[in-house]
Order: sequence, then structure tokens, then C-alpha cells
Amino acid sequence: MIMGGQQESALKKVVMYNVATGERKAAPNLLKPRVRPSSCCLKDFVYTFGGYVGKKYLSSIERLDVTTQLLDGSKIGDASWHFV
Repeated sequence: MIMGGQQESALKKVVMYNVATGERKAAPNLLKPRVRPSSCCLKDFVYTFGGYVGKKYLSSIERLDVTTQLLDGSKIGDASWHFV
């Protein structure tokens, strides 16, 4: 997954990227826009944390339950991020 980033301002955008096929699919947006967040996977969850917006560093953590979302993206609309 590719999360956050910056264009004119910080982004909430999340993209699922398949390294085998090079295919990209939109995933549920983050709850907070973030530039350069960190992420990790643990069991059935993807966590995104930190990053910054403007000059403000973020301390919030968001979690996505990947059991509600198949890796091929077929149930992507059923998943959503939650604050931890």
C-alpha cells in the first residue's frame, strides 16, 4: 500500500499496488491527510502513523482491517480506517 503524500497539500489517498503485475487500485482514504507517514502490518491490520501536515508533526495512529478487504481489491468498499 502507498499512503499519504503531498501535492498542493497533504493527502489522505491510499493506493494498493501489486508488485507482481504493476497494477494499482484505489483503497479507502486515510482519516487524516499525512505527508511521509510510517506504516506496518501486524496480523490482520495495516497501521499508519506519524507523518506531518505543514510544519505540524502528527502523533495519531490509524488502522485498516484487511480481513474486510481481499487483496485483489474486490471488497475494497467494505473496509475503512479507524483511529487507534
